[in-house]
Amino acid sequence: MKPTALLSFTFVVAGLVYQAVPEAQAPAAPLAMTLDVDATDAPLRILHATMTMGAKPGTTTLFYPKWIPGEHMASGPIANLTGLHVLADGKEIEWRRDLVEMHAFAVTVPAGAKTLTAKYDYVVVSGGGGGGAPSPRSRNRPTSASRVR
Repeated sequence: MKPTALLSFTFVVAGLVYQAVPEAQAPAAPLAMTLDVDATDAPLRILHATMTMGAKPGTTTLFYPKWIPGEHMASGPIANLTGLHVLADGKEIEWRRDLVEMHAFAVTVPAGAKTLTAKYDYVVVSGGGGGGAPSPRSRNRPTSASRVR
């Protein structure tokens, strides 16, 4: 696997962030996050990630990034995300994909929960550099070997 693919994955994984639904109260201090990436299955083009952050009870939305540094379009590889599990203090909780914003996942953090953890896998697509898939135009361009002379 190319080092750029692993670096790109790290940016993408780090982008899975959350935002609590605003309430009428004073702003809280920023919450710390930890990211663990297990690359033992990298030869199989699968990377495992665990992201842990502080939690606040109530409705929360996890966002997978649309915009990847260096990309010129919203090409966040959401199709490469698989096996998502969301846990509150180690207990799995339900999540629901937003019906309009495909990069958003809604969860309800139970009362008393102190941490929120997202565990998921990322499938590394071969032949690609950065975070996005090739554009439809680039897929249809003839290669030098296939050009008619």
